Amino acid sequence: MREQPANLVEYRLYMREHGHVFHHTPVEGEVWISRAWDSYHTWEDGRSNYAWDMGALNTNMMSYNHFGTRNTDFEVFGKNIILPMAGKAVTVISHEVDNDPDVDAAVEIEDHTMGSEVDLEEKPQNMIELEIGGDGSPFLLRLIHFQQDSMQANIQVGSTLPAGTHIAQAGNSGTTYVPHCHAVFGFTDQNNRSWSLPVEWASVTHRILLPYPHGYQYGPAHHHDYLYPQHGYLVQN
Repeated sequence: MREQPANLVEYRLYMREHGHVFHHTPVEGEVWISRAWDSYHTWEDGRSNYAWDMGALNTNMMSYNHFGTRNTDFEVFGKNIILPMAGKAVTVISHEVDNDPDVDAAVEIEDHTMGSEVDLEEKPQNMIELEIGGDGSPFLLRLIHFQQDSMQANIQVGSTLPAGTHIAQAGNSGTTYVPHCHAVFGFTDQNNRSWSLPVEWASVTHRILLPYPHGYQYGPAHHHDYLYPQHGYLVQN
């Protein structure tokens, strides 16, 4: 058995020391983790296994009002997207149309266990990709599904942007059934192939919905110096 290299640095410690953590929640306010490192994200061949899909809940503890047939029915639609990390924009897309929501399809996809069982139509999406860690760094942050033409006009390819920058609004563009923001951090290998990586959220609180016989209630809030949010968590800075 080979000895552990003396200069080996544990992954989470390396990420923290280099500031490669989410300093802000990617959507303004309290975000609802509608999907984390499970379900259909595990079908994406390493590219989004460590991604989060984020929505928001309204005062009725629901992600949408009425029947969810309009994008504006969804609590997250139009909320500000906030850069959780600093970086340089390498991809900026803003003019793609938003889909009409399809709640039935969003529910039915959860009934499948493999991506090969689902016939998804790939659609162009509004997004930003940031190079994280300086010029030539392999680390990449991708935020997608923005509302059409909501990208801030001063954000262009090559822009260096600090964490906390308001960049766009949550929408329903791309390969998606309902409005949300998809966030994934990762790296690009020597073959220009992207791989997702875990990334911690720094200095956040989380709570969950608890089921009672009389209905749902929010549980107590818990503070974390660092957290990997899970499916169903409600998270805020």
